[in-house]
Amino acid sequence: MNFIHRLPYSHVAILIIDNGIGVPEEELDLIFNRFYQVDKRSQGGAGIGLSLVKNMTELMLGEILVASTKDNGSRFKIILPVTRHSIQAHNCSHQAKKANVYQTQAIDLHYNEIEEEKPNILLIEDNQDIAFYLKHILSSGYNISYASNGEAGLSKAVNEIPDVIITDIMMPKRDGLEVAQQLKENRSTNHIPIIMLTAKNTMHDRLKGLKVGADAYLIKPFNEQELMLVIRNVLNKRKVLQRYFTVNQVFPKEDSIQQDFMSEIKRIISENLSNENFGIQDLCKEIHLERTQLYRKVKAISGNSPSDYIRHMRLELGDTLLRKGNMSVREIAFSCGFKDPSYFTKCYKGKYKRLPKTVG
Repeated sequence: MNFIHRLPYSHVAILIIDNGIGVPEEELDLIFNRFYQVDKRSQGGAGIGLSLVKNMTELMLGEILVASTKDNGSRFKIILPVTRHSIQAHNCSHQAKKANVYQTQAIDLHYNEIEEEKPNILLIEDNQDIAFYLKHILSSGYNISYASNGEAGLSKAVNEIPDVIITDIMMPKRDGLEVAQQLKENRSTNHIPIIMLTAKNTMHDRLKGLKVGADAYLIKPFNEQELMLVIRNVLNKRKVLQRYFTVNQVFPKEDSIQQDFMSEIKRIISENLSNENFGIQDLCKEIHLERTQLYRKVKAISGNSPSDYIRHMRLELGDTLLRKGNMSVREIAFSCGFKDPSYFTKCYKGKYKRLPKTVG
């Protein structure tokens, strides 16, 4: 292959030469495949970098060439067109599909609920290639937050309360097992689904991951569609639990931790229902959580915000008192913590589809 041939003026070439381990001739056609690695001598590689370079080069209507000799280094040449005009959108879209730039084309595997915001995923991964790849395939369906090590990931998880956490196991400062264990022991984060990615594929390692509370355990190199399905499944499971709680006001027996949490929330609210000044800040103080932590956790496990849940409990008390029939609507409104009887009437009608004065 001639790496020195003259290019037309409309193109530019980038030449990269190394004196590394080289690539056997029979493997040259494979090195641009995602996750492919020539051998195990490379340290820290993930088999993504060259695949990413090739895809991005083709996206810009260029090409990449390689020549290599085993144990004698490699030469890469990237050829890109030079133009004063941007690539038209339809051409760029066509080229992206042709290059298969980490797109899932068979089925839509993103989790998209109608009129809902994108779920938040915290990605904890020290390998920059894998992190870039994950962010690329997930960003169209999810909001992505990123931490490059376990310690930073643990801090972000506590501060942000994401909907899902994807973490590597082998990381500096704190490994994924330690991160998962601490998150499951923390009241503000113990509800968050954790998906573990690891190169270790022994039953012992899998059991360790599941023992600390991981909801799923995927082996590197992982399948893109499998990861997307796992994410969607853990989010769908949360929706099922939310609907169950909405109907029954309790969680199934296997979710005793979240049941205990919501029972404490209910107890605190019940003790303050007649206090018209009781609000979210008071609840945060009693439950020992920051406002954002409380909001995201209660919303995640019950489907309602803390404010909605307080209002729901006030209206339930109001309905009980109305059925007894020995108090006026005005008296009941004040007894349930509503400062304005007309607002109580509006909320009651919204929930029960009838006016308070028709009850009893």
